[in-house]
Amino acid sequence: MNYHQEIKQLLEAKKYQELISYLEDNIEDISQNQLSVNLFWDVIPQLLLVEREKALPLLRKGINFVNNIDECVKKLDHVYQLSKSKFPDFSIQLLELCIKIKPNDLYLEKNLTWHYLLLEDYQQALTLAQQIYTKADNLGLKVYLHYLIFEVITAGGMWDILPPYLEEFKINLYKTIESQVAPRFIEDVFVSITPPLIAREDNLSQNRFLQNQIAKLFTKETRAKYSSLILSLSKQTQVKKDNIKSTKKLKIGYISSAFRHNPVGYLSRWLLKYYDRDKFEVFIYLMSDYEDEITQQWFFKNATKYRKFPVANITEIVNQISQDELDILVDLDCLTNHRTSQVMTFKLAPIQASCLGLDSTGIPTIDYFIADSFVLPDNAQTYYQEKIWRLPNCYLAVDGFESGTPRLLSKVDGIVNEDAIIYWTIQTGWKKSEKSLRLQLKILKQVDNSYLFIQCNGNDKSIKKIVEQEGVDVNRIKLLPFVPLLNYRANFFLTNILLDNYPFNGATSTLDALWLNIPLVTRVGEQFHARQGYTFLKNLGITEGIAYTDEEYIQWGVKFGTDEELRKKVYWKLRQSKKTSPLWDAKQFTRDMEKAYQQMWEIYVSKQIKKESVEHE
Repeated sequence: MNYHQEIKQLLEAKKYQELISYLEDNIEDISQNQLSVNLFWDVIPQLLLVEREKALPLLRKGINFVNNIDECVKKLDHVYQLSKSKFPDFSIQLLELCIKIKPNDLYLEKNLTWHYLLLEDYQQALTLAQQIYTKADNLGLKVYLHYLIFEVITAGGMWDILPPYLEEFKINLYKTIESQVAPRFIEDVFVSITPPLIAREDNLSQNRFLQNQIAKLFTKETRAKYSSLILSLSKQTQVKKDNIKSTKKLKIGYISSAFRHNPVGYLSRWLLKYYDRDKFEVFIYLMSDYEDEITQQWFFKNATKYRKFPVANITEIVNQISQDELDILVDLDCLTNHRTSQVMTFKLAPIQASCLGLDSTGIPTIDYFIADSFVLPDNAQTYYQEKIWRLPNCYLAVDGFESGTPRLLSKVDGIVNEDAIIYWTIQTGWKKSEKSLRLQLKILKQVDNSYLFIQCNGNDKSIKKIVEQEGVDVNRIKLLPFVPLLNYRANFFLTNILLDNYPFNGATSTLDALWLNIPLVTRVGEQFHARQGYTFLKNLGITEGIAYTDEEYIQWGVKFGTDEELRKKVYWKLRQSKKTSPLWDAKQFTRDMEKAYQQMWEIYVSKQIKKESVEHE
């Protein structure tokens, strides 16, 4: 029987269910012929994408006759990567079958751990991560596995077992830096390994040293991996020298995976709305296959040109951006997307800068990190690889936020009484802060008829345990699941006071609350993420709620809860700020950014002129 012809005909006709039935009926015969086996493994990934539930049983039978283990697993992993977010239950079954085909594969086991984390099965994720750690036979792998365990512990709120892992994680990071060998298992994502540490320790000198050194090693490894591409780019750059002019229409490129309903998307969209079309061309580089109406209406519609890179082909991405001949390339992801970080190591524009996302990457090929007078302390330049470019106003601004109708919570629904004081905080993933939660509970104990609403996605039991330890009635704590952004913003209407976390402040969520005139209590630290609330309040002209110690944090929380006049005073200040504050003036923010770009370009041109004059002497 000609299995090949029948299979191809059914596939071309898109008769997928009929094809699955045909393969199941003839599976034994197909397994006896090498060519048929090869065709089966070409077809099964396609079937898994279009007929997930029906194709899985067929795959279970097929794993008994694998022709090329590595190639088969690679194909199935591609299906997993495309399916993991939308179809988590299907994806975990697929991963488990991959592990049956290739037992003890660290890459697959690592993905399975992440998937348990995605499903919020924290205990299973921790058990598997610890099992993998016992097999680690090199320093780089141990660093990554510590990071993985760290993610699981913090997401699951298992704070009591965190300290020893945290200390060993730091020790192994220092050892890796000393060895000057990037972990082979994670060389592509190594640059993004420190954020969970930043969320635990407000130590500017330590955290920036680690990030800068890791970024340096990451850059070296990435450029070595793509050395032939680097060589071809250097030849192209020599041809483009005529493009250096002090006055010209500047080409600005923004690169990110988050031009959509996402904090970075919400904050950066104003740069596309208000940019000066006479002086600038704006290129958008989308490093993702996720798009929505914000992508289309705010970014693609307003850009001079836009490029989409849904697949991780670094060579293709780099060549395209190089051909666009940008003057300035701006990384808006900042540690939140490893492909963006890889691209930034190629120096695809004379000037490279970064902002939004998280703290700066420390990548040596990035020239500037956008900040302001408050979000980094005066001595911060000592600890940054990039030149800190401080804008005259806040390092970001918005014209406001959309919000839905507050349906999730309502005082009149009997959740709390009508006169209750509602404190709100957000405890998510590795940004959770046990210390902040304990301070917030101390505030609650001193304010009668008050409740703490916690928006979280972690282990509810861990939070309840701390509540009990602090002697607070658990009925005064409301654990809220994550809801779509528009809904959670709407629920801020029911909030009296927002309690910020430390040492990893909120950013977009804090802006949401301030936009809705909700007083903020924020603890000021020394690193970028510990000064978000501080710079927002300073740019609003508000000092009430700024705490420099834990004691002040508690004091402000209690004052806001017990003093209605204070709440009203700050409420009216926030209302008035809509007319005067640079934080709510995205057009002026865009002008500030454009002026910065022009000044950066002038500095660059001046240096090039001096360089050429020296060469001609």
